[in-house]
Amino acid sequence: MNRARHLLAALACAAACHAAQADRSRLADEDDVIEAGDCELELAFERQNARGAARERETSIQFGCGIGWRTELAATFARKRSDAQREQAIGIEGKTSLRERGSGGVGWSLAYGIGSERDGGRGPWRRGERFVAIEATHQPASAWLVEARLGTARDPVARSDRTLWLLGVEHAITEAVEARAELEGDDRSRPLASMALRWLVWPEHAVVTLAWGAGLGPLRERRLGLGVTFEF
Repeated sequence: MNRARHLLAALACAAACHAAQADRSRLADEDDVIEAGDCELELAFERQNARGAARERETSIQFGCGIGWRTELAATFARKRSDAQREQAIGIEGKTSLRERGSGGVGWSLAYGIGSERDGGRGPWRRGERFVAIEATHQPASAWLVEARLGTARDPVARSDRTLWLLGVEHAITEAVEARAELEGDDRSRPLASMALRWLVWPEHAVVTLAWGAGLGPLRERRLGLGVTFEF
């Protein structure tokens, strides 16, 4: 069971590495970061279950803003609960645009972050993983966006490193509904495949996202998530 828990934690970290602005529509914007002075608040709920492990529920809140210099920063607080334990996590993530996509070009960004966690909401905070990743995006048509990411994460407590990767595709079904499919993983676990529907309830102001994911391995991990993002 401990092995299953460690694997779930690793997959959760891999997902967190691109959590910043995951629910924001990027199909109508040539840049992959928030403009200076703009901010976003995201509230999310996720349920996870896997063979041999207790069902987990996670709630999180993330606040991010564009700070200029083609950079955005986001702070995240998450609370995870299962039948056996409670955990809290905080993190700071950033993304810097190195090159805009432009018309038919490839956009390049650098993502990075650091986190901390504790058990039960009372104990001391422990240093969590640090990560850095390079991201490439390409928009072959106005309704399509292709994304690839490659990075590394360092666990200072376990003194171990992981290589992270992701491939994703976004498509605008209508003016108000977008779909996303992605495959992500690392060099220490099996990949996770996921699908998401993004509903622009109030374009440029409010977005609702429903996501489902499945681990491609014997643990049969499943995830179901709901997120609401407010842009201002």
